[in-house]
Amino acid sequence: SVDYADDSRAIGLTDWDDDGRVDILLKNRTGPRLRFLRNHDDGAGGFLALDLVGARCNRDAIGAHVVVELDGRTLRRTLHGGDGYLAQSSKRLHFGLGESKVVRKLSVNWPDGSSQSFELADRADCSASR
Repeated sequence: SVDYADDSRAIGLTDWDDDGRVDILLKNRTGPRLRFLRNHDDGAGGFLALDLVGARCNRDAIGAHVVVELDGRTLRRTLHGGDGYLAQSSKRLHFGLGESKVVRKLSVNWPDGSSQSFELADRADCSASR
């Protein structure tokens, strides 16, 4: 639970320990000034994490939209810059895959209007995602 009596001002989301579970950093006006909430969920399942780098658009790829197609599910994420008051979450796009073991297709729509697609059905076993 994140229901604290603190006067919280900012929140940042990141996978601090690269275990596939998103952790929380809370910045407070009153003490404690910073809280780190580590996610210990044992039932998190597989994950895919992407660090995008723009080549023909802005280097941070802010505005890029990613679509991940699994067996029967489609996941979407957009890379935002400055996503909260006095805070910035990780620029790593995190996709929780649950029980899915294979990514069928990954598409990136870059901020400059170009796009890339990767057909992954033959080689993207997500049992060891990264």
